[in-house]
Amino acid sequence: MGPPMNAAKGKKNRRLWNGFSYLFIRTPIAALLIIAGLCGGLFIWANGLLLQHYVTVSGSASLSEEYMLVRLKGNYDSSYIEISDTASWYLSADGRRYTGTVVAVQAEPGRSTVELEISRSEWTRANTESGKALSGQQVYVEIPQGQRSLWFKMIHKGERL
Repeated sequence: MGPPMNAAKGKKNRRLWNGFSYLFIRTPIAALLIIAGLCGGLFIWANGLLLQHYVTVSGSASLSEEYMLVRLKGNYDSSYIEISDTASWYLSADGRRYTGTVVAVQAEPGRSTVELEISRSEWTRANTESGKALSGQQVYVEIPQGQRSLWFKMIHKGERL
């Protein structure tokens, strides 16, 4: 047998339980606190999860004997791009994604130039699948531009995850 229970302590525990029971079981406060906790946890999780952010840049293609060279010019941050990185590209008429390799990066103040090497066979396949003439097509390349949180991507609609 354990020590005898103090009557005052038992009353205090019963009073505490009755107060807890009234506050959290008989009122919607518990549900609101649980919902607020879940929303807060979801926000913290989504803000902490980082995804690679890409920007789409148009480029001009030039023909070589062995491969196609796409030159991208524009005002974007080239510090995230390295030589031999793989980048996705697509034609304006089709939208199917293909891969190319970064062969040169030149950063100038307010302007950057990236050169992307595309195999000749893949270029031919892309043009065949799009069904349009080569001369009228624009090449678009998705290049990395740092990382963004999942929360940022969910709020700023229109961006691909």
